Formats: sequence, structure tokens, C-alpha cells
Amino acid sequence: MGYELNITRAKYTFEAKENPITLEEWKNYISNDVDLKLQVEDDISQTLPNGNVLSMKSGEGMASWDYNGETVFLRYSRGLILAPFHPYGDEPQYIEKLKSISNKLNARLLGDEQEEY
Repeated sequence: MGYELNITRAKYTFEAKENPITLEEWKNYISNDVDLKLQVEDDISQTLPNGNVLSMKSGEGMASWDYNGETVFLRYSRGLILAPFHPYGDEPQYIEKLKSISNKLNARLLGDEQEEY
């Protein structure tokens, strides 16, 4: 994966297990957010702008979000939620949605270098 944005309650992303967002909390959030859909398939794939197809295991707690006609996947992992930075990270509405999710989960939005958004 490339650079990611992290929704976490921890001061640093590597401490997420100390104050985790639980899988149950995340699934409950997904069920109440009209923009998100819980992925139940074992395998998911996405066609990239260059035509290549990216495939991966969805894992428990994977959500999809239709953002400007593209599917964005939000992954649950070890007490935090991960979202791709590229190619949307410079778009204010993308960051605002992730910040909104963070706020509703009593969490913070951090980049991989621990910068807060």
C-alpha cells in the first residue's frame, strides 16, 4: 500500500492497540453512515486509472465508499481505520469526510508521518 490516512484514538498510529476502535464500533458506524457499505465478499478488486486491476482480501471490517464515482476502500486493522491518501488527499471534501468519521468515533485523523489533519 502507499501513503495512508489513519483514523485512530492513539497519539501515534503504532499505539492504536492501546486505545483501539473496536471492530464492533466500526461495523456499527458503517451501518449508520449512508455513504459507507460493509464489504462482505472475501476478495475485492478495483480497476486503477492506468487499467491495471488491484485485487486483495477484504478482511473483516472492510468498507467501501463511492467517492466521486470511484470506489474507495476503508480497511479496519488492529484498532484503527486506514484510508488511501492518493489520489484524493488533496481534495478538501475527501479529507472532511474522513475527519467527520474520526470525530464521530472520538478519534483523530493522522497521516503515516503522524501529522494530524
